Amino acid sequence: MTRARDILKLKQRLEEQRRPFEPVWQDVAELTSPVRVGPREPHSYMPSTSHNKRIHDSTAPESAAMLAAALWSWLTNSASTWMTLRHTDPAVDDHQPARAWLDQVSAIMLAAFAPPSSFYNEALSLYLDYILFGTACMLVEDRPGRGLAFSTRHLREIFLGQDAHQGVDTVVRVFDLTARQALAVYGDDVPDDIRQAEDRSPDHRFQFVHACLPAEDWDGDTPRGRPIASVTVAVQGEHVVREAGYFEMPYLTPRWSSSARTPYGDGHPGFVALPDIKTVNAVARSNLLAVHKALDPVLLAHDEVGIRGMSAAPGSIIHGAVTDTGQPRVLPVNAQAANLASAVDYMERLRTAIRTAFWRDRLALPNDHRMTAFEVARRTNENLLVNGAVLGRLEFEFLSMAIARVYGILSRAGAFPPPPPVLQQYPDLRVQYLSPLERAQEANEAEALAEALSMALPLAQADPSAVKHIDIGECMRTILRGRGAPARVLRDRQTVAREIQAERQQAQQMAVAQAAPGVAGAARQGVEALAGLVDMQSAETNTHDQRAAS
Repeated sequence: MTRARDILKLKQRLEEQRRPFEPVWQDVAELTSPVRVGPREPHSYMPSTSHNKRIHDSTAPESAAMLAAALWSWLTNSASTWMTLRHTDPAVDDHQPARAWLDQVSAIMLAAFAPPSSFYNEALSLYLDYILFGTACMLVEDRPGRGLAFSTRHLREIFLGQDAHQGVDTVVRVFDLTARQALAVYGDDVPDDIRQAEDRSPDHRFQFVHACLPAEDWDGDTPRGRPIASVTVAVQGEHVVREAGYFEMPYLTPRWSSSARTPYGDGHPGFVALPDIKTVNAVARSNLLAVHKALDPVLLAHDEVGIRGMSAAPGSIIHGAVTDTGQPRVLPVNAQAANLASAVDYMERLRTAIRTAFWRDRLALPNDHRMTAFEVARRTNENLLVNGAVLGRLEFEFLSMAIARVYGILSRAGAFPPPPPVLQQYPDLRVQYLSPLERAQEANEAEALAEALSMALPLAQADPSAVKHIDIGECMRTILRGRGAPARVLRDRQTVAREIQAERQQAQQMAVAQAAPGVAGAARQGVEALAGLVDMQSAETNTHDQRAAS
């Protein structure tokens, strides 16, 4: 009972910290995404029909959806290899067997993200919450025998706490389960009230609170070696129904910005554009009323008798609507066309401001059918780098944590092949996520290198010795990696260096062997010349001796 109350008190404290954000979230939800109804109705599951009555202009919902789709395409496009693993030690990462193993593990992880898991659908919902509310939450759960489960949780369920470094380290989630569902999930650990309700009203809903917090902050029965404590409490009866732990935080909570030093994001497009969104909807509503008045105007009449029984249906004949002299007895109030035109112009300026807040100008590619696939990819990489500040935070607080969570689950389940010997010497194997931003930087580096080499080529032709300033092999590796070449086509540096050394030694031996016949012939000629010289000296000596004797 005491531990259950501790969790409920934690939820109350975090709820108070979240309260200032709720009015803004409610306005944004009602004006852009009514189905994501705000936290004023924390346990409703179907949005009321009244929630979309404030929307009279579709610019904000459309712009938010386009930006969410762009983030999905940039960061987690299911049609591309959006994630790659690498070792924390660059020397090990460059080793061919290690690199091939990491690529194989990356392929296994990508398959875990793919259907039948709902990651890609849920990621799109997460990006939309991230844009509109500045904060989003995805729950990653392991379902043994059924694969991984990804679900983007509504902000009305989530309460966040942070550590001394403004990182989210505590997540409390409030959710409902029917009596039947609670028994299926928690079994006999549910309180008696829920167990009894299964027979009387199995669809009656009960509230639960799930808290994930650092194990050192929880005086409970967290399994040893799991840094995240997990406690689930049934609110009715204040009863702990499950206490466990996680190796990784199961809740992923990216925030647009944390400049306000709060657990929730700020400065997001939904907040920045909110004044213009409110105004454009108000102007659109006024314009709609004005158009109605113009098409079905107010009528002016002298008295009630003159218009009694008058029909405004098409083709009607209105008796007595004119005088004997042809003057109308009923006059319409004409709308001012100039006022409507100025309102339309004002609305267009507001729409432009909303589109800018939602990055519409950053998303557009040049409308040129002559662009090649290379040019499109280059422009995409430029967009990634320009928007790197926001995307980098999304990668750090969402994608990196999602990959670490999935890697941990699959590794513990034995889904990966044994690592090569070069990796087995690391008892605590650590890998990093190569993000789309980093790959864009590598692509730009490869492009700059290729351009520099093309400029250096004329100089090398004029002076071949200038090539000695360039490491051709390293240039080749940089270009191939920057273009996304898989590890299986790249050989590790040590093997290449050994082969180059062996080729040089072989070339030297061949040169010596080719030079050997000439050297032998020269030596033979030298010996013969020396022998002839000795003979000549001997003949001269004999002649000299004979002359002396005579």
